[in-house]
Amino acid sequence: MYNISKKLLKKLKSLFTVHEPFIGFVDELSDSYAYGWVCNQDFPNQRLICEAILQKTNEILVSSVADKLHYETIKEIGDGSCYYAFYMKFPRVLSVKEHENVVIRVKNSNYKIPFASNIRLEFQPFVHMAMDIVNNCNLRCPFCLYDYTSTNKTYFMSEEVIESALRFLPYIRNSEFWFSCLHEPTLHPKLKDYIEKVPEIYRNKIFFTTNLAKRMSDQFFNWLVNSGIDHINISLESFDSVIYEQLRKGAKQYVFLENMEKLKKAVLTSVHPIRIQFIIMAYQSNVKELPDLFNRLVNDYNASKVEIRNTFDTPYLSKDFKEREFLNDSDWVNLRRLCKTLPNNDKLFFLQDLQVEEANQRRISVNRFVGQFMLRLSWDGHLKVFVEAYSNIQGKKVERNIFETNIKDIVNIHDFYDQLIEISNNMIIKN
Repeated sequence: MYNISKKLLKKLKSLFTVHEPFIGFVDELSDSYAYGWVCNQDFPNQRLICEAILQKTNEILVSSVADKLHYETIKEIGDGSCYYAFYMKFPRVLSVKEHENVVIRVKNSNYKIPFASNIRLEFQPFVHMAMDIVNNCNLRCPFCLYDYTSTNKTYFMSEEVIESALRFLPYIRNSEFWFSCLHEPTLHPKLKDYIEKVPEIYRNKIFFTTNLAKRMSDQFFNWLVNSGIDHINISLESFDSVIYEQLRKGAKQYVFLENMEKLKKAVLTSVHPIRIQFIIMAYQSNVKELPDLFNRLVNDYNASKVEIRNTFDTPYLSKDFKEREFLNDSDWVNLRRLCKTLPNNDKLFFLQDLQVEEANQRRISVNRFVGQFMLRLSWDGHLKVFVEAYSNIQGKKVERNIFETNIKDIVNIHDFYDQLIEISNNMIIKN
C-alpha cells in the first residue's frame, strides 16, 4: 500500500509541476564571462533576460538580454532568427570557488540554463590567431588567394614579435594558433626555434600548413612529429607528377615525395606522433583522381583528416585557369556522391562554401556574433582584429575588420579585449 501511495503522489506532483518552456545551453563559462543561448518555446518572439548568480550567496553578478546572434545551428529553434544568444562579462574575475558555483538563470523563473556537454570553462575569447612568420611562399600556384605580384623579398618575423604573439596562447582555443595562414612557414630559418618557445602545456594549440616543397632533413621530421603541436596541414593536389607540378608551380614532385617518405618514417617510429592532415584543391585536372588520392593518403601516410576545398575566386586569378579548371555545382555533387562510398570517409571533409572577408567597416550591421574575435598577425607585428557576422545580402558568414594595431603595443590582453568589446559595440547599427 505504501508503494502504491508513493507512486500516486509522484504522479500527482508531476501533474501540478509548473511547465518550463525554456530551451538553451551555456556554451562558455569562464572566470570572466558567460556566453550561450536560451529561448521560450511557448513565446518564441520573446527575448529573455538572463542572470549570472552565485548559488551559495544568491548574489546576482550581472544580467543580459538573450537577443544576440548565435550560431546557425539553432536556426530551427524558436522563430528561426538565431537571435537568442546572451553575453555577460562579470564585474570581477571570479575566484575558483565562485567559478564553481556560478549558474545562469532566466530572470523571474527557477530555470537554470544547463551547461553544454562541450562547455568551455577558460577565458578564450579569441577564436584563432592566424599568424604568418614570413611574407612569402616558395611556390606560385595559379589558384593562390594571395597576390604575390609585388612580393620581391622575403621578410622574417622577429623574436620581439613572436614573443609578443605568444602572450595570447592562454586566450586562444586548442589547435587555433596558426604559425602560417597565407605563406610558407618553412622559409623561416627559426621555425623550429619559435615553436620551441611555446610552453609544452600550450603546444596543442599550435599548427601550421606547409607545401613540403622545400627539401627538409630527417632530423627536422623526427623533431616535428614529436614536437607536441596539434597537427600539420600538408597541401597537395595530385600524385601525378605533371598535374602536381602544373598546379604547384615551382615545385618538384620528387622533392615533395622525398619529404613525404621522411615524414612517414618519422611517424612510424614515434610513440606519440602529431596528427597529419591534408588539404587538396579540387579542379577539373585532378577531380577523377581524388578518391584514390584520399585512399592513399589515409592508408599510406596515416592521414587523420583530408579536406577537399573550393577556390576563392579572386580578381587576379587567370580567366583561362578559372574557365579550364573550376568545378561547377554538378561536379561537386558528383564528387560528394562518389566519396560517400569510400572507406574511412569520416576523415574526408569538403569546404565548398567559403567564408567572405570584408574590409574595415565604420559601421557594422547588428547581425554579428558577440564577444569573440579573430586575430590576423603579419610577420612585422601588424595585427588585424575581425568579428564574425552574418550577411543577409550574401546569405553567409563574413569576417569584418574592426581594428588594427601593432601587437607589440598591446600591454594587457584583458584590457585589450575590453577595448575590442567597446569598439564592436559602438560600431553596431541599431535596428
